[in-house]
Amino acid sequence: HRFWRLVAPAGATRIGFEDYKRLIEAVLRVVAPDMTAAEANATIVSDWRTDSGGQDYIDAPGLHNALFELADTWCAGIEWKEYAEFLSLLYDAVATKGKAVGKEDGRGAVRHDRLRVLGAIESPFIAPEEGGASGSDA
Repeated sequence: HRFWRLVAPAGATRIGFEDYKRLIEAVLRVVAPDMTAAEANATIVSDWRTDSGGQDYIDAPGLHNALFELADTWCAGIEWKEYAEFLSLLYDAVATKGKAVGKEDGRGAVRHDRLRVLGAIESPFIAPEEGGASGSDA
């Protein structure tokens, strides 16, 4: 539900392509930081067709299914704990827009290193703004 709240207005039961695109762009900046804008757009359009089932919207269960498939793709194992940890760390990286989670109490590096250990990504940070510099703002 946390990913849903990042893009869906309060009380919404569906989101359209633009909200979906905004979320998946942020996810791709985390899991595939070297992907070009054209590659990202093609991926998003293709995934939208699949995830929305040909509709002009996706609901919360549909988005959750899409995120499960993402975890299945990026996690080395198939255990639910690994998927849950991957999605939790991915959410942290996406929701903080490039700021290290738990940086003040020293947890950030450990949590993000764990995401790398899961085989998911090389860099857990997203660009602060579209077209902005990538990497952390440390």
